[in-house]
Amino acid sequence: TMDRVLVDISSPQARLEQLEAARLAQSALERLEPADRDFVVACFHEERSPTALAEELGVSVNTIYSRKFKVRAKLVRIATALLETPLAA
Repeated sequence: TMDRVLVDISSPQARLEQLEAARLAQSALERLEPADRDFVVACFHEERSPTALAEELGVSVNTIYSRKFKVRAKLVRIATALLETPLAA
């Protein structure tokens, strides 16, 4: 699960970078369409297998892999846009 992610907490800078990355990921996730957000949670947080997801959604395993690729690309686009947005003064 996500709880097993190892974090370098040896320096305040590393902790700050980890916190900023987590906030960016959360912000990007919140901007996804609900169906895509649910899919991300099922795939990555709940760690459901592609086979289990395919059966649950009534699609092929290849469709699950394709959807993972597309949703990941959406998250990257959203996160990039968030990073490029100037902070409010």
